[in-house]
Amino acid sequence: MPSAKVWLRGLFQKTVWSQYNTALIPPRYHLLYTFVLPFKYLAIGLYGMLSISVPISSIDLMFGGLYGDMWSVALMLGGFFALLGVCFYARLIWLECVAAVTLVTLMVIYVGCIFAAALLGEQSLRILSLLLVIIFLPMPSWRVLDIVRELRPARES
Repeated sequence: MPSAKVWLRGLFQKTVWSQYNTALIPPRYHLLYTFVLPFKYLAIGLYGMLSISVPISSIDLMFGGLYGDMWSVALMLGGFFALLGVCFYARLIWLECVAAVTLVTLMVIYVGCIFAAALLGEQSLRILSLLLVIIFLPMPSWRVLDIVRELRPARES
């Protein structure tokens, strides 16, 4: 049985930060894959964890407490699975794609809840919440399209 150090070294060599996997990443996207995407997905996962303990008022108002908790858990899992998928880019690109689609769906539901709560007059329009969605939504949306673009030539040949 290999030692923990050998096992961790082998695991690290499969990540996006390893020198062996940098050839898989287009040079113009290197910073995106090694820093921006992992940071964004980690932030989304942590936001999901935070929203479990501090419920999001517009989602709780529209759907109730149980759905709000399920939404928060799904956001947390989507963020962390997308992080796992981008870290092990060569093998888990499919996981990142599924998680990014989930994140886009959850963010669209969140925007709908914010606008519905504002239209019902229950809450004022939450500018900070919309700003968070504007910051977080484009990256998973773009990433889904980018993954589909990457995988399309592989299927045609």
